[in-house]
Amino acid sequence: MKLLITSKLQNSFTNKYKLMQAINKLPQLSEWKLKGITIEGDLLGMDGQCQTEDVELWMT
Repeated sequence: MKLLITSKLQNSFTNKYKLMQAINKLPQLSEWKLKGITIEGDLLGMDGQCQTEDVELWMT
């Protein structure tokens, strides 16, 4: 299974358009599937609870 995780991390692509162009050039052996996941961090929010972030997990 191949995973592609999109986030606010720095990468070698200068923008989303160039990233999507590279993804579209990959051989299509199967359909891409999208799953939304919530990640819990170790920083506390104003309410004293751990902060969370919703991210997209793309996989084939």
